[in-house]
Amino acid sequence: MDNDVEIKKYPSQRELIIKKHRTSFFTLSIFLLFLLFRIPLLTVTMSNSDAWRWHTRSIKFLNGIKSGDFKETYQRYHPGVTLMWLTSAVNIGYKYSTKILNLEYRTLENTDGFLIIDTSCKALLITVQLIVLIIIYKYIKNIFGRYQGLIFTALVSSEIYLVGIGVWYHLTSLEAFFAFASLLSILNWRNNRKNKDIILSGVFSALAVLTKFSSALVILFIPLIIYITLRKDNKSKLFKYNLLFLSVILISVFILFPALWVDPLYVIRKIWEAGANAVAGEYGSVYFAEYNPHLFYIFILLLKLSPFTLVLFIFSLLGIRKEIRFETKTIIYYLFANLFLLLISEQKIERYIIAVLLPILLICSLYIWKTKLFVKHVVLLLFVIVNILLYITYWPFPSLYYSPVFGGIRFAKDIGILDTNGEYFSQSALELNKKGRDINVFVPGDTHTFSPYFKGKYTINPNDTYQYAVISHNSRTYQGIIPQCEEEEKTYSLDKQPLVTIYKCQ
Repeated sequence: MDNDVEIKKYPSQRELIIKKHRTSFFTLSIFLLFLLFRIPLLTVTMSNSDAWRWHTRSIKFLNGIKSGDFKETYQRYHPGVTLMWLTSAVNIGYKYSTKILNLEYRTLENTDGFLIIDTSCKALLITVQLIVLIIIYKYIKNIFGRYQGLIFTALVSSEIYLVGIGVWYHLTSLEAFFAFASLLSILNWRNNRKNKDIILSGVFSALAVLTKFSSALVILFIPLIIYITLRKDNKSKLFKYNLLFLSVILISVFILFPALWVDPLYVIRKIWEAGANAVAGEYGSVYFAEYNPHLFYIFILLLKLSPFTLVLFIFSLLGIRKEIRFETKTIIYYLFANLFLLLISEQKIERYIIAVLLPILLICSLYIWKTKLFVKHVVLLLFVIVNILLYITYWPFPSLYYSPVFGGIRFAKDIGILDTNGEYFSQSALELNKKGRDINVFVPGDTHTFSPYFKGKYTINPNDTYQYAVISHNSRTYQGIIPQCEEEEKTYSLDKQPLVTIYKCQ
């Protein structure tokens, strides 16, 4: 017997089990990071500028379903159907839970009722985003690898602006997550050719479009991917898969949008007309966009990416410039197609940049994976630490994050790009509630973010009689003269910059 022969040692069953548990624990920890960054923000009272509108639309949506007036489920051209379904579920659950627990049911118009409904809706939106993120992780794991998926999840969980917008009661995050899941689903199909992935891609595309019509871009990408994949096969397969994909979209949209059951032409016409009018441009809040419309989203991207992510993204683009893999190229094309549409669009609203953050973070993840093991650990640790520090700095409103590398909130205000969306107006309302119900407050802007929390009277007319005024200090600060309101009662600041002030009036 040759003693020099090397005997290969295989891991024991116990070692395999320990390794499996460690991997599962690490994976669970990454997803818990997503919740750890977001759950504390549910304790903060704040509504973004459109929250009240979508709450009231959702009530009309639910009433339309209950009464059988399905045409009433068309509320807005966005069309926001997924958000209204989720909100309806919260409203039904809240109403029945108060009956079961024998508690007083408070309506949306009641401050306490609004807080319960709004917070519950935000919690549900976070849950939906987490579920979609788990699905996205599984797709990335199948397409690129487990650890690439985990790196992506860690980046998404902690990226500061993504966290801030992710806890809003709004359409933006839902749209971005659904659209990206649809794209990755079709890329996964490209590798396994399973009908299940085509169907899921169609469902996610439908959910994205039902959330916000601008996500229709992904529907243009997917038939192109199917064509590139099957162009060398027979035409019957190409027709079959495209038909399956488009059929799933049409069926899903039809089922989930009751207004289409009774008057599809009315819905299509309203969406088309309102969508055409929507390109008129929205510059009221950001003067920078009026004078530099084609640079707006470039500046927003620079200001909203965390400093570490910005550097990482630049290195990632340089590092994968010679990438030949189809899936990676598709992610890059999807990123720049979204960015191009933003650049040429007339609407300039900073939260729309969320559409490109997910592909940016995936590109960064793929680049990180190619580095050495030690570098991987250092980069991930630094990424999370940097975002934790930014999270603490911009608490309780990470949605107001502007990169400190470029001067933070002060720089954004100086160039006319600072756009607040109701931050600190709820705090102002709750503070003024301590004065009693008999006061009248002048609120020239952001009334929808103030009124749900305020129990007194308010006015938007500067000629009325009022005892207090609540003024925002962003790029659209009220320019009128209020000589009778010179005494500062309280000022709310973030990043050492005043954002909202309560003035006492004579």
